[in-house]
Order: sequence, then C-alpha cells, then structure tokens
Amino acid sequence: MYLGVKENINKNDMIKNLKDAQNKNINFEVKKYINKIPAKKHDHFLISVGTVHCSGKNTVVL
Repeated sequence: MYLGVKENINKNDMIKNLKDAQNKNINFEVKKYINKIPAKKHDHFLISVGTVHCSGKNTVVL
C-alpha cells in the first residue's frame, strides 16, 4: 500500500519528476516521495480525502 507523501520532501522536485515521468516516458521514483506500508489479508486503512494512495496486487480499495 502506498499511502501519503513522505515528510520533508521537496515538493517542487516531486512535481518536476512527475511531469518528467509523464512527458518523457520515464519511471517516477515512488519510494522517494510516497510512504510504502506493508499490507496483509484483512488489514484495513482509513484514507483521508485528498491523500495520495495506491493499492498493489491482490488488494481491494473500497
């Protein structure tokens, strides 16, 4: 589970890297900017409105 932007990152660097990834078809370094939290069967996460998030293989977001 990727959940929320890490603390103390440079917002402008993140935005530039996102734009570069989109426009130049290169990888965005997710782990550099976004928290990665291990998730296992039956885990539940309360995700506040507006929080960056993404689930991975074999997970469901409701």
